[in-house]
Order: sequence, then C-alpha cells, then structure tokens
Amino acid sequence: KLYKEDFERIDEEERYKWTAIQQFQNNWDIEADDFKDMLEKSLAKAENLLTAAMFFAKGMILNMAELEPENVRGMFRNLYDEEQPLLERIKEFKDKAEEIKNRYSKWEGRNSYQTDFSATVYLFFRYPDKYYIFKSTKFRNAAKVLGYMDVPKRGTIESIQAYFKMVDWIWNHVKNDDELVQLNHNRLTEQEYGDPSNHVLAEDMIYF
Repeated sequence: KLYKEDFERIDEEERYKWTAIQQFQNNWDIEADDFKDMLEKSLAKAENLLTAAMFFAKGMILNMAELEPENVRGMFRNLYDEEQPLLERIKEFKDKAEEIKNRYSKWEGRNSYQTDFSATVYLFFRYPDKYYIFKSTKFRNAAKVLGYMDVPKRGTIESIQAYFKMVDWIWNHVKNDDELVQLNHNRLTEQEYGDPSNHVLAEDMIYF
C-alpha cells in the first residue's frame, strides 16, 4: 500500500534498474571477439549499482577485462553456468578476480570490488527473472521491518540464498497484486526491461 502511494517518486528514482537490465540484455554476448568492449557496453547503464563512493566494481572488472579478457570471459562463463551450484559459482568468481588483481603490482593493496554484491548484480542483469541483488545491510534492514527471522550470521555466504528466499516470499505477494503489477508494466518502455515475472519489482519492493 505504501509503495503504491509513493509510486511516482520511487519510479523516478529507481527505474534505472530496469534500464540497466535492458542495456545488458541488448549487448551481452559471451562469445564476443572484443570481450572488454562488449562488457563495457553491457554495463553502460549500471553506474548506480556498480560504482559508488569508495566502490569501483565496474571500473575494476573492465580493467581486468582489458588486461586478461579470456580469463574474465571464463569468470562470467562459469558464473552464468546454471548447472553449477550458485554459491560455488559466486565464490569462484570472487577468487578469480582476486587472482587477476594480485598479478599486477599497480593494484597492490587495492580491492578487486568483485564481492557477493557485485556477483549478484551480474546475475541479476543476466537472469532477472531468477536472481536478486544481495546486499547484507539491505537484507537485514528489510528483514527487521518485515519481521522476517531467517537471517544467517553476518558475513556468511549462505546469506545470499536466505536473501533470495525472503525476496521470493515478497514476490509471491507482489505478483498477485493486480494494481501493483499494472503500475509496474505501464511505466516500462522499450528502454527498460519488461519484467514479465515482476521479479525486478519484488527486488525494488525490498529496497523500498
């Protein structure tokens, strides 16, 4: 009810997520000859999610892709392999990013910024009807507001699946609210992801 009452403001501030997904979907090609250029185009609308104060996930993954395009291609190929366990894929993505970073003295002492959060953003862009954007603080704040108790110990990778479970719980309510679903679909144009399952809407609801 509160989300619908504040829909105009929320839409103005948060519609960029649907735009970022569509940009990614329009440009992603794991087999691209110039992997770095393709990745840069795919992430062109992702600034608000992958770049923030003291957080430079987008810049670092593009720098890595420029220096070691085939290794970064392999990282994404594995991350998007739906036949492998999710948490293993995320861990390997982070570990491989650290390995690349550690091979270059110019990055000594710096962060790769390829975190659980970053990995779930990439998953969200590729499979928006399945995944959500995990952030520990957002998870805990929303769980507190909702009275949701299934929150693992802070810092554990199992928190990702617990977060997805919570958003799915919300999604099961969201998708059955005809008025809310109509509001969501009416505001989306060709520049935004169509959100047929309303998964992005459920993720936005958690943020709200």
